[in-house]
Amino acid sequence: ALAVNVVAASATGTATGTFSGTFTANDYDSGMSTVTGEEQGKVRIGDEYFDTLVDAVDAAKDGDTIYLLDNLEGAGIGIFAADGDVKDFTIDFGGFTYTCVGPAVGSSGTQSQAFHLEKGADYTPNVTFKNGTITAETGVGVKMLIQNYCNLTLTNMNLIGTTDTQYVLSNNFGNTVIDGNTSITATAGNVAFDVCYANGPYAEGVSVTVDTTGTIIGDIELGVWNAAGAGEAPDINDYLENANLIINNVKLDGKIENKVGGLNEYESDTAETDEEKKAEYNEKLQKAIDINGGTFAAGSEVENYLPEGGYKTDAAGNIIVGKKNDSNRITGCIYLNEDYHALIVNGRFIAQPHADNGSGFCTACKGVIVADTAE
Repeated sequence: ALAVNVVAASATGTATGTFSGTFTANDYDSGMSTVTGEEQGKVRIGDEYFDTLVDAVDAAKDGDTIYLLDNLEGAGIGIFAADGDVKDFTIDFGGFTYTCVGPAVGSSGTQSQAFHLEKGADYTPNVTFKNGTITAETGVGVKMLIQNYCNLTLTNMNLIGTTDTQYVLSNNFGNTVIDGNTSITATAGNVAFDVCYANGPYAEGVSVTVDTTGTIIGDIELGVWNAAGAGEAPDINDYLENANLIINNVKLDGKIENKVGGLNEYESDTAETDEEKKAEYNEKLQKAIDINGGTFAAGSEVENYLPEGGYKTDAAGNIIVGKKNDSNRITGCIYLNEDYHALIVNGRFIAQPHADNGSGFCTACKGVIVADTAE
């Protein structure tokens, strides 16, 4: 027996009540009964319900918003260029938690992620995760919570790594924005997130912008990798030209670890003296690793990326960086269409979905937007 709400229409009005008995498909098809969202599934796109987040992401069309309706456990989730499944989409976690319990996903031979987000050959999708938590069970092969090659926005998210999670978030291409109250937690010895530049099909670069009131626990790693068949591996010169880490606000309990190389590996085409080379290197480094604000724990090594005297230290040894107003940083927000606006960051345009507060206008660019009207 199943208790459902009954809505019976008549010529004079509508009567509602509760029915307890046998529920048949004919009852549902006739429109006499409705089944609650919990009974239909724990994930919703519009008026369609799904039992798993995997099924919902697979079914999502370009531009769809997926809503979690409860805490969920499930397999790894990916969008793959080889499957022709590269698309824009948003997951609104609704305050709930998604726990990856395996199997993990990823590229062939490296199925080790809870989420794997690829770009297409000619298009980089815009993906947003907001308002919830992602984590994983231990012992299920999840070494990364998210491996990203998209324009990814994390708003009011909580990413919680386990002892197995070597990288909570790995950024290999595109523009990642970490904002709202997003927090990222890595366990001891593991990386909160990286900014990893690759050559070959990813040579256009990678950018991560952090502007959160949340906390990042764990290291931020600067790295490079050599894409298959791309030839000579990238070096510090390539990194400084094509990678950006922009921190406008954060509390960092970890260090910024440079695994690319430094002044000794840097090659200048113009400097004639060691002092000129050092000055040129520092200028490029501070533009690529652009620290504008935040609180950084003692030992973070953030001072390596700041001009001399560009910070203060509190009684606990934390480094405090005040926000700077510089025309070479975030300089504007431009309306693109009913779905997206673009931030201008260090001269780059970063497309993002509009911020919808239900008013019909984006809170960032003030443009007219199309709100999700599904109930």
